[in-house]
Amino acid sequence: MGHITLSGGSLPHRAAELAIMLGGDQVNRGYGTRAIGLMLKYGFAEMGLNRIGLKVAAFNTRAVRTYEKAGFILEGREREIYFHQGLFHDQLIFSVLSRDYFAAVTPAS
Repeated sequence: MGHITLSGGSLPHRAAELAIMLGGDQVNRGYGTRAIGLMLKYGFAEMGLNRIGLKVAAFNTRAVRTYEKAGFILEGREREIYFHQGLFHDQLIFSVLSRDYFAAVTPAS
């Protein structure tokens, strides 16, 4: 099916990196979106993290849309770091902060 991990998360920084990999037959079924949501909740609410980041190949537009939908913000770009199908491609750097996560999931009063 796939896997999702948070690595890092050590004090005092309280920052971790998210990685997710789904099997080909699991794509476009909402599993990635749901798994990311659960991992963000765990990282911020249970682990007390301040920041969760990730890196993704710019050509992986499906993943980019999923991360943006989950609340990740584009922070930067590493130019031509991947060589794929005969071309160099950029890597995108995303993150979500705990304050942004909780503002999005907590109903306004």
